[in-house]
Amino acid sequence: MARTSLVFVSTLLIAAALAAEPIVTTQYGKVSGTMDQGVYAFRGIPFASPPVGSLRFQKTQEVSAWSGVINGSNFAPGCMAVCSDTAFPVPGLMCTPTTSEDCLYLNVFTPNLEATANLPVLIFIHGGNYIGGSGGVPLYDGSDLARTQNIVVVTINYRLGVFGALYTGTVQGNFHVTDQRESMKFVQKVISNFGGNPNKVTISGQSAGAFSVATHLASPKSWPYFQGAVIFSDPFALLAETPERAITVGEKLLTNLNCSENGGQSELQCLQSVSAEELLWQQVNGSVNFNAITNGFLSVMMPWVPVVDGDELPYHPLVALTTDRFNKVPVMFGTVANESVEFIYDIESAPLSALEVYVLASVVFGEQNMKPIIELYGAPPAEGDCHHYLEIIATDYIFYCPNRFVGSQLTKTTPTYMYFFDQLASYSSWVYNKSMPYCNDAICHADDLPFYFNPFNAPLPPGLNPPQPTAEELVLTATMQKALGNFVSGGNPNPLPNHLEWPRFNGSVNALMNYSTPSSSILTGYRDKYCNFWDSIGYNRY
Repeated sequence: MARTSLVFVSTLLIAAALAAEPIVTTQYGKVSGTMDQGVYAFRGIPFASPPVGSLRFQKTQEVSAWSGVINGSNFAPGCMAVCSDTAFPVPGLMCTPTTSEDCLYLNVFTPNLEATANLPVLIFIHGGNYIGGSGGVPLYDGSDLARTQNIVVVTINYRLGVFGALYTGTVQGNFHVTDQRESMKFVQKVISNFGGNPNKVTISGQSAGAFSVATHLASPKSWPYFQGAVIFSDPFALLAETPERAITVGEKLLTNLNCSENGGQSELQCLQSVSAEELLWQQVNGSVNFNAITNGFLSVMMPWVPVVDGDELPYHPLVALTTDRFNKVPVMFGTVANESVEFIYDIESAPLSALEVYVLASVVFGEQNMKPIIELYGAPPAEGDCHHYLEIIATDYIFYCPNRFVGSQLTKTTPTYMYFFDQLASYSSWVYNKSMPYCNDAICHADDLPFYFNPFNAPLPPGLNPPQPTAEELVLTATMQKALGNFVSGGNPNPLPNHLEWPRFNGSVNALMNYSTPSSSILTGYRDKYCNFWDSIGYNRY
């Protein structure tokens, strides 16, 4: 057989072997994966030492080298959490089957394993109010995005709830922040083995993950590890914790666990001796009442947030991003049309009267601001349920308007692009009908994520048969994926299909991309009079 034929046959054999069970060698060890439809997937890769035993309630430690080959065919357990139907209405799509304290794992999806490929990298930080969620779920399967945009997609886990944020003075908290940063460090070290470029990394996240991205933009310790940021639905108006408030929560937990008598190292040892299940029970069912002792009733929307400790987080993200104290990288960000619907129902599921809405609004915004609020929005309906009225105000105040305000400041020093997602998915009632029917006809928090990830062709648990998107929705998916892929590759979402040009946000015209069907378009001046009012009174009001 001629030499050229031997080379050709050898190449085919190598390609076949990779397709059957690709194996990647990193400086820490080997990991095997799977290959499907042109994308290699490596799931359940450890990026840090397990935060168990003496490492519980400690800053994240570098992972140790491993022997043998890690089987990367399946997602690893998620971090300790309870999957609630009201937060994750389709558990098979959004929840991990198992959880564990040993949970610091990530997943890599790549179309090319050549070390010289130098593909741009997207790290995605999941949401879940800092108390739930996981990077290892079908919703965040990165295969389609990696394949269509020729990028490497990484999804991560990080410690949640009490495990990620306990702060007592002795225990210094912000472990979710250090977990996320350690994943970035790990990506820097190994991603070239998966075809990625360690110098072309964009961090992204939704909800609590978006708040996390803003935290890393505000934390100089994270700056060396990313060159772009994508922020999906950040509730910017929610406050990060102060050490004083966080310690109040921590002390209550110490009392509940009988760990507060001696203080110092013995306090930590006591906390490390409690079972993970007991800690989770205290978080979910104990008398640690965030609603009463932290940031007011709105804190129920996102408890266990990062602490502004002067070290891991020097400033509240909203402050840092609007006072020129952030990492000057390109930013793409935005919100969806009805962000606050589910959160208003979380606060109170029973029908709300006009009087109750007035009292709630007065507590948050101050009695002195109620007259201009009613002049802007009209009075709450005298009869019937007022959830919708309150949701409109909450979406403006917590999500859209502070995002607009942040964008008007970011764009002064770095390329900034804002979007508004306004598409009611055809499959919405399949997602929400049983557990969250109030979202059936609303464009709720996280409704944009399936359009970015397009998980409908990803491996799904048995029995989970979601309806397929419509032809128009697939066109919108292609546009949104293209914008995200372009941004990850070059810090600019353009060029887009059909000669659609997404202008840089300028804080004056307030032009943003309006994602919708049958076609997306540029929207200007959206809700300016409402946002001008909220800008004038400020967003740190509780």
